[in-house]
Amino acid sequence: MIDGLSFGDSHAGLLSDGVDGTPYAGATLRMDDRSGVEVEISYIPHDRAEQFNHVHEWFTTRTPPLNMVFQTPNGPVTLFGNRWRGHTERSGLGISSGRIRPDETLLGHLQQPLSAPLLVTRAWSVIDGLNQWTRGTSISSESRTNDEGLVQAVDITVETAVIAHWVQDDAMMRLRGDWGVSHTRNAAFRSTQISDQVVVESEFKEPRPFFDHLQEHRKLANLLAFIYDHPTPFRAHKVAGNGIPPAGRLLISSRTIREYGRPVPESNEFNFPLASFGEIGAQGLEGWATKYDAFARFILPTAAAFGRDGLFLEDIILSTSMGIEAAGGLLGYQQGEEATYSRGGKPTTATYAYRCLSFLAIGWGARVYSVTGLARAMANNYNTVKHFDRGDFPDHAETLVISQVNRLVVRLLALRLTGGAEHVVAQFTTPSYRNKALELMELNSLRIVDDAGTWEVDGV
Repeated sequence: MIDGLSFGDSHAGLLSDGVDGTPYAGATLRMDDRSGVEVEISYIPHDRAEQFNHVHEWFTTRTPPLNMVFQTPNGPVTLFGNRWRGHTERSGLGISSGRIRPDETLLGHLQQPLSAPLLVTRAWSVIDGLNQWTRGTSISSESRTNDEGLVQAVDITVETAVIAHWVQDDAMMRLRGDWGVSHTRNAAFRSTQISDQVVVESEFKEPRPFFDHLQEHRKLANLLAFIYDHPTPFRAHKVAGNGIPPAGRLLISSRTIREYGRPVPESNEFNFPLASFGEIGAQGLEGWATKYDAFARFILPTAAAFGRDGLFLEDIILSTSMGIEAAGGLLGYQQGEEATYSRGGKPTTATYAYRCLSFLAIGWGARVYSVTGLARAMANNYNTVKHFDRGDFPDHAETLVISQVNRLVVRLLALRLTGGAEHVVAQFTTPSYRNKALELMELNSLRIVDDAGTWEVDGV
């Protein structure tokens, strides 16, 4: 059995479409960090023996069989949702080649017709930051000592632990331990290694496409992005049920393949969550999921911004401001927002920012004249970045400050959606509680001096 696929891996094998009488096709399966799993098939388009007629048809019509099995000396790989990726044909008896890419690659074989789609009852995913956030583990140990206090033996217990469970739409969700044991040996050394990580698991009563499970897992991954202000990509998926053993089989999805390719961060990059798992709990995760669809226009653009590395400040302004605009519309009227209306008495971009600021009641201190002024500064920066006819881009230092204001606002809004960790949000209501935006204003000697959102520099 192939127990994993890494970028750069290549396997030779035979490809079958599951139709009786159809010859196997020689092929090579590769794992690439850009396109994911790809299968390359060599064929002769005008072979007199007609051995490759079916392959020739796959590529000339650009419709390969939707599902196929790739047989290797190390075991089968089942390819679901195959798509044409290109082909090159040689004239005469020259060898041609074509490529297909599956939407989902299952390391193993299902005892079902290949015409049937991949449906599973359970799926689980590894996500960056989940180990640190939950502080969960499947490993416990106890040392045994002699009368002199010297360790004579260590008893290690590895046991699957369920950390939390909650209902999310039609799925039962769990945070649980997932572990494995591997052994290596040579002429000189032997070692046993235990892998131990926390995964998010979804289970439906009836088998569902993997995409349905992934949507539920993504909700938690997006929350973690807000919690850590850091990308939280998927690293691995497993599926089980409906003909797949309970221990599960690894599944590679084209939807998350580029996330696998990100460099794995050091664990200390996840040392400072906005709120701990204990402060949010399973009830908070259920609350987040309950509000997720209604607030999707807020969540998706902002979580996407946190999920990308190397963004320009202007990218952050655009993404977070879109989220703030949506959140302000969803939150509705807030006391005093009339000061941000247009001359015609209608809400403006500043109004939506004001609603978020008022809802959170963050304390900004003496460098911010008023919530109205800050809301207008946020709106002015956003509109100047967005509209080409506003002249030059805003001052870099001002944009840097507003980017941090926006990041704090959207992170606290996400936390409020969970219904948990209220005391964390409450900490930010006093100006004495430090945040990066205020620190940047002090560092750059900046102030917002009126309700219009005008910036000034100390001493100027």
